[in-house]
Amino acid sequence: MELKLTDRESPGASLKGWLRDNRIKKVDAARAIGIARTRLYEILNERARVTPRTARALEAWLSNSGPSAEQWMKAQVTFDLARARANEEAA
Repeated sequence: MELKLTDRESPGASLKGWLRDNRIKKVDAARAIGIARTRLYEILNERARVTPRTARALEAWLSNSGPSAEQWMKAQVTFDLARARANEEAA
């Protein structure tokens, strides 16, 4: 199943759903991606952003069924801007 990023959720939430749908354990994913398990958990739970380094690692891991590093970064920036706008409107 191909991973698709949307404007409605964070890239971490998209990845979390994809891992669940494909029955991939988070610890196995972290190992395959080449990042610390705690870092992956933080991204999945929106406590950390997808960085350029992580975007490249995700691109390499999902080479045939996932977004490019540029798409990961665009999704992260889009999510960050939407969150900033919502916080400004709430203030």
